[in-house]
Amino acid sequence: MSSSTMPARRRWRRPVLSAAGVCVASAIAVTAASTVNWSDVVVALDGSTNTFDLQVAGSDVPGWEPTAGEWRQGRPDPVVVALPAAVLEPGSSVQARVAVRNSSPRLAGSISVHLIDPATPNALFPELRFTISEGGHVYAAAAPPSGVADIPLTGPTAAGADRVLDVEVSLPADAPATVTGVVTPIQLMFTGVNL
Repeated sequence: MSSSTMPARRRWRRPVLSAAGVCVASAIAVTAASTVNWSDVVVALDGSTNTFDLQVAGSDVPGWEPTAGEWRQGRPDPVVVALPAAVLEPGSSVQARVAVRNSSPRLAGSISVHLIDPATPNALFPELRFTISEGGHVYAAAAPPSGVADIPLTGPTAAGADRVLDVEVSLPADAPATVTGVVTPIQLMFTGVNL
């Protein structure tokens, strides 16, 4: 072979390799383009089983348990328990029970109980002491009203489940004489968030 024929062969190989490279690059581009796909998707959201609602009830009857007819909406009004007509004397107490039910069809909730200050301040209310318990667990023991303003109940409350709290309202023996014969409303409110 002469030296004059060798460069001719090399020149012929470069255009063929370049053409082959363009073909491969075109094949990759066509393949990538053919794998992209767009589509509209319609999703229907139904939140009818995702509601969260609390119902409440209460009574001053010893050992009371709520019945189906006693439950009422827990909002916007607090549960008002009618305490016995007897006036609290220093050193005495009255008992009541309040209940809350998570009436959600499927959502558990974290629930708290709150003592509401009376709309009209009076001398008796700040002197009262509150003990709140549930099945042996004591949330507050002889606490002043400020200590019962916001008490989270232990653990989640399952959908459809209810909780019954025992409430004791007492007037200490050393209460001032100015509270004798004074009457005050006692209102508890439940709040909650779904989990």
